[in-house]
Amino acid sequence: IERFYLIKVNDEILILEKNHFSNDNYLELFNRYEIIDLQRKYSKAIIIILMIAATLISLGIVGSLFILLTTEYVLIFDGFLFFAATLVFLIISMLSLMIKLESYNFKKIYLTFTVLAFLSFAAGIIVSRGNSFSISPDLKHFLVIKNKEESAIAYKYQKFIFVKEYKLLAQPIDNPNITWLSNDCGAVVYQKRTGEIDTFIMTYGVRDDGIRTIDVANSMTGDWIDYNNETIKLSVYDGSVIIKEHGIETVYDNIEQFGALAIVLSNNNNDQWMISIDDGVTLDESDMIKYRGTITLTKIGLKQIDKYTMNCTTKTAFNEESAYESEATTAGKMLVAKMKKAIAKDPKLKDFDETSNQVKVETTSTNMIEVARDALFFIIDNQLKQYDGDSQVNVNAIEILAKGDDECLVNVKFHQALRLNSARGDAANFEYQLRIKKYQLGYLCFLINYGVDGSYGLTKLEIPEVNDTSQDTAYQKYFPSYFEE
Repeated sequence: IERFYLIKVNDEILILEKNHFSNDNYLELFNRYEIIDLQRKYSKAIIIILMIAATLISLGIVGSLFILLTTEYVLIFDGFLFFAATLVFLIISMLSLMIKLESYNFKKIYLTFTVLAFLSFAAGIIVSRGNSFSISPDLKHFLVIKNKEESAIAYKYQKFIFVKEYKLLAQPIDNPNITWLSNDCGAVVYQKRTGEIDTFIMTYGVRDDGIRTIDVANSMTGDWIDYNNETIKLSVYDGSVIIKEHGIETVYDNIEQFGALAIVLSNNNNDQWMISIDDGVTLDESDMIKYRGTITLTKIGLKQIDKYTMNCTTKTAFNEESAYESEATTAGKMLVAKMKKAIAKDPKLKDFDETSNQVKVETTSTNMIEVARDALFFIIDNQLKQYDGDSQVNVNAIEILAKGDDECLVNVKFHQALRLNSARGDAANFEYQLRIKKYQLGYLCFLINYGVDGSYGLTKLEIPEVNDTSQDTAYQKYFPSYFEE
């Protein structure tokens, strides 16, 4: 007995010869058998847990097949059930290892289910090819695209691991660029077969009560800027969007709305920008984004997508009891939008249609008083084309009422004597307000009609800059009749 160690493990006695073991070896062997003892102690519980897991997954597979056969829902991944089956096969393989049957049947079961697990996993990978999947940042929404032979289908409306068809696409989409503009707004950018870039957006929420149908572009009305990158500016007025990037303005009239959260802007059949209303933003009773609300301007690309958080520079805190803006302000917004749109479309205004309310003054002068004078003379000249008579105009004073970047609002006071050939003429004092904005070759000038806030977007001067021109002959002009022979 002195030549041997006697070690009891459970109900078994191990006899080990002392000469073959040092103290360290003995401790190592003892610890090894201690671990084996623990495994045996908890093996039954582990086996029961694995069996329950295999049963639940199997029931889940059966239930999923029933849902797929009886509803319009499909799986997030086509290979999802194969992956679930892989787990079942692996669990059975683990159970066979834990039972440790030293027999041919044990080895056969183990190898069979291991191979089945591998094959099932491979099948899941194969059938899931052509599936694109993305989950929202808050982990609440799925965006799924599945390619067919000649088309693709976008899915949303998820329930657990199931989704429902949202949109049929005209072609398969390979390697789409999927990005989340907000927690409930996902965008898919891809290239058409013809080479153009196309985009569609899937929205999962609203920013109002969800009852009304809102015009997303109109809700963004105003001027916007990214305070972290002031080379990007955005203006939205009267159904048009103007983006100024590194000093170059582009007007977008081709606007596609998605849900109640986002729009896509395109030029020449290429989608170029996306704009979405940010999380946490609310709308007022007139469906306008409230003060301090932000939007995300996103430049579309097949690989890289640049995002800019835009802050409105034309909104101010307002009284909740007067949520609706005045008609004058609305008219002012539309006038500003019209001017910006005209310049952005034709920077030199070569094809601009001048009327008695809108003219262009080609000049290199930066003197707004002279520009206002010339604009007034052009407007009166256009007005006289409608009458059979001549006129004498004397400008008495020009007041600058509001200023902005390369634009201003002026008030022109003048005396006009109008003599009609068909009847006796008359003379009177008049006041015209003009909105003046810089363009490449000079200034675009619009006559402000009654009921229009011509100062919209400008900084009003507490004390107008008054320029007395009553004694300056350069501000006096005679207009002959257009109908004289």
